[in-house]
Amino acid sequence: MSKYVPPGRRRQSESNATVGEKLDDHLLSLEDIRHYFWPVDKDNDSQPGRFAQALRGTLNDSAATPGQLSYVVLFTGANPRWENDHIIFTKSSLDLLPAPSDEKESAEGGAEPEAVDDPKDEKDAAAPIAVFKQGRGPQVARVYEFNGWYQIERVQFLEPKSPELVRMLEQKWSFTDSRGNVRQKQRDPVKWNESLNMRWAVLKLCKDEATEKQRGTPNIERLPDTEDDAPKHSKKSVNEMLAEMRMGNTGEEAAQAGTA
Repeated sequence: MSKYVPPGRRRQSESNATVGEKLDDHLLSLEDIRHYFWPVDKDNDSQPGRFAQALRGTLNDSAATPGQLSYVVLFTGANPRWENDHIIFTKSSLDLLPAPSDEKESAEGGAEPEAVDDPKDEKDAAAPIAVFKQGRGPQVARVYEFNGWYQIERVQFLEPKSPELVRMLEQKWSFTDSRGNVRQKQRDPVKWNESLNMRWAVLKLCKDEATEKQRGTPNIERLPDTEDDAPKHSKKSVNEMLAEMRMGNTGEEAAQAGTA
């Protein structure tokens, strides 16, 4: 039989569950975030750009400013220098980043440098960037939380197979252990070569205090849960579980009678 729980402890357990749910209210899914920046027009579900936006990853634009960096998603373990330096490594959607002035000149006929450093100037200080960070939560999908508003302080493009890219990848494939020692992760040779043959960008962001005060945390609606998002619960009813318990007790009694 099931264990009796006094009403007082039962209410306390229910209260704790409610508190736990409230503590997780700030956690979002990628679809929640996408829907906020690319809201679906009720009269036109096939909003231009929404399908292409769904393919984005770390760097993302929005319906309000298509083609311009609007928000960043930081995935667990992908950016070891974020916590201390607010530095991001990425190789996708580089078209959303501002083009350095040196690079524009090289495109007109000059030699393209292996690494291009671009301090942020007035022309690039446009819309603030929302940053979301992957963490942990009770659900598989809702594990992302708002980390703050930022501005691009510096952009550096690293060319394929350049010494600068090798140094960056060595940082990316490293971690700090519990004793504070920096160690290298085990590398997949195929992925290492793929990364080495691609163009990368290193972004340094800085906090946008003015936008933090003005906008605060964006009011992102949590979309209805799907079966994949919801916590896994037993689908058996109480009566079914009690029936199984009674059958189990009957079986034990029969076994004892047979061995007596």
